This record gives sequence, C-alpha cells and structure tokens, in this order.
Amino acid sequence: MAGDAVAASPVEIALGALLSCQVVVYRLNAQGLGIQVDEIEIAAEGDLDVRRLFGISEDVRAGFSAIRLHITITGPESDERYQELRATVDAHCPVLDLFANPSPASVIVTKA
Repeated sequence: MAGDAVAASPVEIALGALLSCQVVVYRLNAQGLGIQVDEIEIAAEGDLDVRRLFGISEDVRAGFSAIRLHITITGPESDERYQELRATVDAHCPVLDLFANPSPASVIVTKA
C-alpha cells in the first residue's frame, strides 16, 4: 500500500494489531473457560478500496469495507467448545471491537 515494500503500511499494522489481540484473547479465555488449545493459527484479510485515499472517489470508504479472520484451532475439545470460545473472544477482544463498532474520534490541528 505504501508502494515501497520496506515496512508494513498503517492498514497492515492495524490488521496485525487485530491478529495479535485475537491470539492473546483466545489464550486468555481458553484458560478461563478450561478449554484446551494446543495450537491456534489466525490469518486476516481485509477489503480496502484505495480510490478514496487517492481522491478518485468519495463514494467508497477510506477504511476497510470488510475484514475476515480465518482461525484454526488444534486441540482435543469438541467443535461446540471451540465455538463457545470464539463467541467469548468475539465479545471481549478490544481490537475486534474497534473494527466492529464506530468509535468517536476527534481531531485537533494546531499551528506550532
């Protein structure tokens, strides 16, 4: 997205924050619920239309229009238990909440 492939772009960092938060909250809640998780693998992908970023169209969002998480859990529990864990994580992951719900934001510009 930044065009130079030297480092992650801000939107890639945002997805990375979501991924890392998910892993932490999955592990935390698995322990709290007594659900054994041997391994967890999470991948994220997002749909981003850059036409607004570059001033081509005001008819699209500047941010992600959709984000998908692909989660693979390895362990001895039933699918129902892992779905219970997913529901708990969905309800308690702070970064997922940032993506799923609008947060009031204010911007103040001052002249130095």
